[in-house]
This record gives sequence, structure tokens and C-alpha cells, in this order.
Amino acid sequence: MITWLPVAAFTWAALSWRGLAYLDAATPHLPAKIALPLGGGLVAGAVAAAALVVQPNWTEMDSMQQVARVAGDDLGAGEGRAVQINGLGLVPTLGASPAVAWQAHRQGWEPHYLTPWRFPEHAEHLWGASAPEGTERLSITVSTEPDLVKGMSAAAQEVGIIRMPHREGELGVYRERGD
Repeated sequence: MITWLPVAAFTWAALSWRGLAYLDAATPHLPAKIALPLGGGLVAGAVAAAALVVQPNWTEMDSMQQVARVAGDDLGAGEGRAVQINGLGLVPTLGASPAVAWQAHRQGWEPHYLTPWRFPEHAEHLWGASAPEGTERLSITVSTEPDLVKGMSAAAQEVGIIRMPHREGELGVYRERGD
């Protein structure tokens, strides 16, 4: 697994080595009594950094996958039908909505989950506003931002609540059936 610390250490070592090439008094062809300890120290530092690096906490990704599974289990097979996915809050918009959209796509749905903006991306077919009338609608909420839930339709039914062990609050999945 590549983590940021060994990559950063190698980058600084490479930049330092390259910087030495531009100095008049020093070149990359250093005498062995300087190059060997320097190289050995860099290698030992990189090995120590790789061994001591803190492994990433995968609980955030696990929570998003659980939201996607809960929503996907409720949706079932899509058979080419459209679903609009709305994230109500920062985490639901940036983390859970894309996960649910990916799961829905895998199950045969046509997900509409992106928020339009002024730069052309050729992704208009994924915009939430481009979903056909009467389409199924999923709303993903976060309990730490209750003000955003007020705009959700009263017809939406709770599909599931997923606890987020890595941060405060819970993610809620709600479904409003289409025509």
C-alpha cells in the first residue's frame, strides 16, 4: 500500500539530489565516502517511514459503502429506469451520493446525482435537474445538519440509518417513489 509519507520522502530526496546537480562545487557524482552514508541514510529513513506510517482509517469508506448497499437493496434492479439522488449536506453530497449513484448504475439504474455548475463537463445527463419527471428519488441526509432536511418531500420514506463511527452523526437514506 502506498501512503503519502514514503512518497514525500522520496520526492524530497530526488529534489535534493537534483538540486546538487546545479551547484558548482557539488555534483550527483559525489565521492563514495559522502554518497554511501547519504544514500544509506535516505534508504534507512524511507524504510523507517514506511514501517512507522499510520495506516489510513477505512471507516469513512465503509460507511459510504454501507449507505450504497442499503440504498441499492431497497432500489432493486433498475432495468434502465432513472433515479435522482440528492445529498443533503456536505458528507452526503460529496461522499454518499456518488457511492449510491455507482451502486445504482451497477444495478441497471440511470443515476442523476450531480449539481450543475457553469463549467462545461459533458455530464449534463448526470445532473439531478436532468432527471425525467416522475422519477424515483433518493435523499441522503446527515443528522448533524437537520436544517437541510426541511426541504425534503413529506412523501419520502426512511430506507435506513447508517451510523458513522469516524465522525459525529448518522446518515439517513430516504426514498420517494416515482410514477
